[in-house]
Amino acid sequence: MEPSIYQSGEYVGQGKMVKRDSPSLRWAILQAARLIAIQSPVFKTDFVKKRKEGKQYNVALSHVAKKLVRVMFFY
Repeated sequence: MEPSIYQSGEYVGQGKMVKRDSPSLRWAILQAARLIAIQSPVFKTDFVKKRKEGKQYNVALSHVAKKLVRVMFFY
């Protein structure tokens, strides 16, 4: 769940999400992120913040999913 990076000369840009890992695992994490964004006040705040910044629903959801993975990994 990381953005791809495009590089050409001096230009460095980010692209779509890299899909190297298991599709089933990615789906499960996104579903868990969707539910935790509804139930948890901390994750919901982050989700709403990203939506107010003008991010699309799936972009905001992937932000919550990445945060969820960091929380699971470090605790």
